[in-house]
Amino acid sequence: MNKKKLEELKKALLQKREEILRNLAVSEDSGKETDYDSTQDQADKALSAYTKEFFYSLTDTERETLNLIEEALKRIERGKYGYCLLCGSEIGEKRLTSIPWAKYCKECQEKVEKEKSLKSF
Repeated sequence: MNKKKLEELKKALLQKREEILRNLAVSEDSGKETDYDSTQDQADKALSAYTKEFFYSLTDTERETLNLIEEALKRIERGKYGYCLLCGSEIGEKRLTSIPWAKYCKECQEKVEKEKSLKSF
């Protein structure tokens, strides 16, 4: 991968990291605003609980993506970015452009997902 493309991907990672950090701050503030004591009836309490759970589940996904971004930035620093962590082959530029925090090539990602789905049964 050439240096220009690597810089573009690093910039995309940094921008996505900032976006997630902003979203996390907003989600956490919104979750705090949903207070059980301020609700009037059971329906309001149920909606309040659902809203709070939604915000927390959203932030779990964003935190996972944030961790993947941090790992990708570390791989850039070490010169290991763009290579599959399982097989060592180069991750396609098209894949990295769409998912710059990808840590597996397409084939290995499919294997990982298949193994996860088999373990869930």
